[in-house]
Amino acid sequence: MFFLALSISKTSGIGARYFYLFQWLIGGDKVLHFIASFSLNFSFQNLLFDKHKSYKVSLFISLLVMSIFILDELLQHFLPVRQIDIYDALVSVLGVFISTIVLLFYKANQTKSG
Repeated sequence: MFFLALSISKTSGIGARYFYLFQWLIGGDKVLHFIASFSLNFSFQNLLFDKHKSYKVSLFISLLVMSIFILDELLQHFLPVRQIDIYDALVSVLGVFISTIVLLFYKANQTKSG
């Protein structure tokens, strides 16, 4: 929800200076995309994987989160104050991929030790 609010802030211009300050503090636009996609995917995976314990569910969640971030980039084509950046989409996909791997390794080790 926090990242959605940041995106809306940037697009609307309302509070945009705080968005740009936050973006600058964390290291830039690409870092923000990585953190947002990593944390959103990790949260959904962690929430739903325990319930279903299925790699198919994990794959579905990953594809869904990737689709959300790619769609967000594509929608920027229609907004006069935003621009599509393919690298933003790629960094978001990378964040989803890495968070999925981290969580699956964590869950596998948790199962072995517990």
